[in-house]
Amino acid sequence: MGTTGSSLPYALEDEPIPSSVLYAPHWTAVYQGTSKPGKAPAGAPSDVTVFRLVKAGGGKGGAGPPSGVHVELARNELQRTRMLKHPDVLRFVDGDESEAGVLLVTERVTPLEQWVREQRRETEEEEAQFVASCVWGVHSIAGALSFLNNDCHLIHGSVSPDSVFVTRSGQWKLGRLGTVHEEGGDWQGWLRAHDIVAPEYRSPEAEEGYRGAGGLPPWSQDSWGLATIIKRAHGGRLSDARAASRPDGVPPALLPTFRRMVSRSPGTRINPKEVLESEYFNSVFVKCMVFVDNLALKDDRARSNFFQRLPGALPSFPVNACRYKILPVILEALSVGSGNTMDMLEPMLHIAASLPAVEFESQVAPTVIELFKRQDRATRMQLLVRFPNFAANINKELLNAQVFPAVLTGFTDTDTRMRQATVQVMPVMAERLVPKNASIMLKMLKKTLTDTVPGIRVNTAICIGMVAPHVDAKKREGELFPCFARAVRDPYPHVRVAAVRAIGATLRLYNDTALATQLMPRLVPVCVDPWRDARAAACETLRAFAEHMAEVSAKRAAAEDDAKAATEGGDPTAAPGAGVSSMVGTAGGAVAGALGWLGGASEGSA
Repeated sequence: MGTTGSSLPYALEDEPIPSSVLYAPHWTAVYQGTSKPGKAPAGAPSDVTVFRLVKAGGGKGGAGPPSGVHVELARNELQRTRMLKHPDVLRFVDGDESEAGVLLVTERVTPLEQWVREQRRETEEEEAQFVASCVWGVHSIAGALSFLNNDCHLIHGSVSPDSVFVTRSGQWKLGRLGTVHEEGGDWQGWLRAHDIVAPEYRSPEAEEGYRGAGGLPPWSQDSWGLATIIKRAHGGRLSDARAASRPDGVPPALLPTFRRMVSRSPGTRINPKEVLESEYFNSVFVKCMVFVDNLALKDDRARSNFFQRLPGALPSFPVNACRYKILPVILEALSVGSGNTMDMLEPMLHIAASLPAVEFESQVAPTVIELFKRQDRATRMQLLVRFPNFAANINKELLNAQVFPAVLTGFTDTDTRMRQATVQVMPVMAERLVPKNASIMLKMLKKTLTDTVPGIRVNTAICIGMVAPHVDAKKREGELFPCFARAVRDPYPHVRVAAVRAIGATLRLYNDTALATQLMPRLVPVCVDPWRDARAAACETLRAFAEHMAEVSAKRAAAEDDAKAATEGGDPTAAPGAGVSSMVGTAGGAVAGALGWLGGASEGSA
C-alpha cells in the first residue's frame, strides 16, 4: 500500500487536521478521509482518519525528511494500534510501512481539543450533556490505561489530551501509542531525549529528565497524564505544566482521586484501576455506556431489565451517544435475534425518531422492514403505534414496496387490537402511497366496514374521511362513495355518526354533480335516524352541503351573466348574477331553516 498520492486506497480531505488542535510531531500530517470503493480493505468503514509520515522530504512544514526518532515512533504506533484491541483504544483499520513512509488508518475520530472547542454549551441542557460526555470520556481513558498498565503490563508514556480522540458517538479513545513500551524497558532515557509531550502536559519528573524515576509502578507517568486530560475537559486549556496539578475546575467528586494523580511523588500516584472506582463515575449515563460495551457478556434477564429502563433515561443522554453508540448495538441485537425484541423496540424507535432521514434510511429502515415482516404480533403492534413518529424517514419507494404490503396483513389479523392499529395507521401512509396501493388500501377499508367489532368499523369510517384527500381525484367518487353508502346504513349508530361527519369534512373534494345526485341522497334518510347524534350530524352536513351548492350556483350564475353581457352588449357595470344570487341565497336560507326545523322537531324522538 502506497503512502502518497493517488496510490492511497483512501480519499483524503484537502487540508490536514491543524496542529493547533493536535500536537503530533512524529506524523507529517493527519487527515480525515473516506475509503475508496474496491481499494480499501474489506470491512473498512467508509469514514476514516489517516495518519501519514512521509520519509523523503516529509518533515513538518517541508523542513526535510523526518528524524529517525519520528520514524521509530510512527512505526511503533502502527504496530501497537494493530495489536491492542480494547473498546476504549483507538481502533485499527489499515496500515503499512514502505520506503515512502508510514501510514496508519483508524476509525474516524476527532482530536479531543477540537471536539471540546466544537461543543455547544449555551444552555443548561447542552452544558449538562457536555459534562456527561466528559465523565464518560474520562472513564473510557481510565479504562484503557488500566488495561495497558494492569492487564498488559505496558506503559503508555505520553498520555495527555493530545493522545485522546473522540468518535462520532462522543466516545473517547486512547491513541498515540507510539511511546507504548514494556514495563521495565529502557524508554525513560529515550523519552527524556525527545519532546514527545507538549510542554504544558509534562510531569515534574519529565521536566527534570526522569532522574531517579527507576522502579516506579507502570502507571506513575500515565496517571499524571490522565490528570491533564481531566483538567482540559473541566478546567480549560492549561497554560503551563504547573497548572496541571491545580484542582480548580475539577469536579468535587473527583478531587480526592485527582490529588493522588498529581502527587509530587510518582511512586504514590493512583492506579487507573482505582480511579474507575471514584464516585465521579456514579451516573446512570456512564453505567449505561459500560453496560452497552459489555452487552455480549450479559444474560437475558440483565439485558431485559436494561432495555426496559433505558427509554426513561434516554432524554437526558447526549444525542450523539444515543444515535451512534446505543442505537447500533440495539440494531445489531435485533438483526441477530439476541434478546427480547419487545424490550429493545421501544428504545430503538425512541432514538430512531430523532435521526436525519438519510441516516434513518440507511441504518434503521432495513431493521424496521424486517420487523414488520415478522409474525410476532407484539412487535408489529408496537411498530404500528409508533409509526407516525418515523414514517417521514422511510422513503416512498421502500414504503410502497416493502412496508405497506407487510402492514396490509394486519387488516385480516385475528387479533382485534392489530386490526384496529392497522386502520389507524392508514392516514399516515395514505399521503405517500402510489395510486395502485391507495386503491388496495380503500378496498381493505371497505371490507373492514363489515368487521364484527363495532369500534373498528367506527374508526374505519373516520379513517376513510382522513385518507380522502390523498385518493386520486379522478377516482374519489367511485372509490369513496360506496364506502360512505355502506357506513351510513351500519346498524351501530356511532359508525353512522362517524360516516356522516366524514362526508361533511370532505364535501369540497368531490364533483358537485356526483355529490348532489349520488352521495347526498344516501345521507337524507339519516335525518330521521333513531339515534339523536346521527340525526344532528346529518342535518349539520346537509346544511353545509346546501351552503356549498349555493356558492357553486352563484358562481355559475355569475359566469353565465358575464358570458351573456359579452355576447349581447349588456351593462358592464351591473353586478353579474346579482338577482340570481339573491334568489339562491333566499332559497338556501329556506332549506337551512327547514333542516334546522327537522333536526329540532325530532330532538326528543330518539
